[in-house]
Amino acid sequence: PHSPTRGLALPFVLVLLLLPLLLLPLLGLALAAGEGDRASAAPPGPGVVWFAPFLSSGGYSSEAHAFLAAADDAGIPFRAVHHGDSVSEPFIRGLPASATALLSAALVRSPGALARQRVVVCHSEPGAWHPARYPTSRCPPGGSRYTVGRTMFETNSIPDGW
Repeated sequence: PHSPTRGLALPFVLVLLLLPLLLLPLLGLALAAGEGDRASAAPPGPGVVWFAPFLSSGGYSSEAHAFLAAADDAGIPFRAVHHGDSVSEPFIRGLPASATALLSAALVRSPGALARQRVVVCHSEPGAWHPARYPTSRCPPGGSRYTVGRTMFETNSIPDGW
């Protein structure tokens, strides 16, 4: 049987994979320091606050860590907020020292005013996006300039709740 979404699967996945990478260099990406963060000499302007399950194991987490490493390699500053899954202490303890250092430099416990007038990436399954279907941090927070929903899902159709 023919599915109306069957031919859309690969282009849809490619757009979801590439959109955040395309947005990062196009938006200027200077992050001002948020409350409780280290002081920064970065000029004001658009920036990225990345909400993802950074402190959990699984596909979303490994993908989020890969984005963090790629942004660091490219010299693109952004802030990370744990979102969309529970914290896994064994996972955190098992991270390589380089990943722990990158994450420690980027992680923000509460984005507060930092997310306002910024690009917010909600990198989780859509059930964690506001209004979430279960307890998690709010993504997107109010006041973000742009919001990008970043997800991945292996299927032959789009679930009804999306």
